Amino acid sequence: DLADPAIPLWVFAVQAATGIAVPLATAIVPIRRACRLTVRDALAHHGARADHRRPSPVTLPLAARNALRRPARLALTLALLTAGGVMSITAYNVKRAYEANIARMPEMWLYDVDIRLTQPEPVALSARLATVPGVRVAEPWGYGAAALDRLGPIDLVHTYPDQGHGSFPVWGVPPHSSLIDLPVIAGRWLVPEDPGAIVVDKTAGRRVGDSLELSFDGERSTWTVVGVVDSVPSLGGYVSAAAFARATHTEGKARTIRVAVDADPGAVMGRIERELAAQGA
Repeated sequence: DLADPAIPLWVFAVQAATGIAVPLATAIVPIRRACRLTVRDALAHHGARADHRRPSPVTLPLAARNALRRPARLALTLALLTAGGVMSITAYNVKRAYEANIARMPEMWLYDVDIRLTQPEPVALSARLATVPGVRVAEPWGYGAAALDRLGPIDLVHTYPDQGHGSFPVWGVPPHSSLIDLPVIAGRWLVPEDPGAIVVDKTAGRRVGDSLELSFDGERSTWTVVGVVDSVPSLGGYVSAAAFARATHTEGKARTIRVAVDADPGAVMGRIERELAAQGA
């Protein structure tokens, strides 16, 4: 599933090992045979073999008879050509699928700037950013790296070094947000009065109606899956901003501010950074 960026590292290791081992294993037989020849035998070798005789179909063209004279060599050549063709077609299809997934992203995420704050800030900060020239919309979002609640004294978030792959991020979505439009493939999207509802990505392996136990900084909470979305990139879950604030004890604050602009994002970013510095964020 190319929509899932959380591909285990062992998959790439197997692919690399296969790419190295298969050519070496294919070439080891003729290399070993050549290395066992003495210098005299190598100099005297002219390609003809008198120890085995095979019937030659004289009705076939000369090229076909030459190809069939060494069946093992013919089989090896055809196998290598087939494998090369399959790998080329696979690489081309993977490229097309990847580009098709990337092309879907602007239809889902309708913001230009994603501001991650090191600590929760008052939601009034987003209202200040909305007054910056060039900013069209500024929405305060909740964000937290959740751990799937398991039996045991400590809840862990298992991630790769980039802190993204393998994690389960949860977003607190503002009511009636205009900066997100994810395709729902099962169930429904969030409504403001959902106290314990969560919408998960299809890669989470959950179904509508499932109960999900999450832990935010040791604070455990129970959620009910009401919808499944197909997003790119594949993220964890989405809950209402009010429900997220209650679960993380961040009422009236936000950890992320997403901004849509009417001008060049690079030019607006300077104004946004100055406003953030002025507000002490």
